[in-house]
Amino acid sequence: MAHSNGGEDHGAHDGLAFKIKGELNPSQNIQTGSEFFHYGRNFFDGENLLLSDREGYFLYGKWRINRKWTISSTVGSAWNNLEHNLDNTLRADFQNLEIYSNIIPRVTIIGGVSRESF
Repeated sequence: MAHSNGGEDHGAHDGLAFKIKGELNPSQNIQTGSEFFHYGRNFFDGENLLLSDREGYFLYGKWRINRKWTISSTVGSAWNNLEHNLDNTLRADFQNLEIYSNIIPRVTIIGGVSRESF
């Protein structure tokens, strides 16, 4: 959790941000996790003015089938205009799937597909 305070005029960048993360690793070969994030309308982290008025989530998983094959996937979404004070809200959804293989010694081959929609 983070809170920004705008200094002398204390209102220009007075906002709140937080992330909630979770991980579940039911075995050595399976990893899963998720994250929800929120950056309030007036939040400023001291570096990036565009990191505000955003919210979203992502879920990921990784399965090591055996020593030579692994599959990973990520899905998520992010959007702005949290207080609905703008005419337009931008929403981005994304999905990703990757397959890793070590069938050739000392070489990792990766194939993947990604999809984004706005």
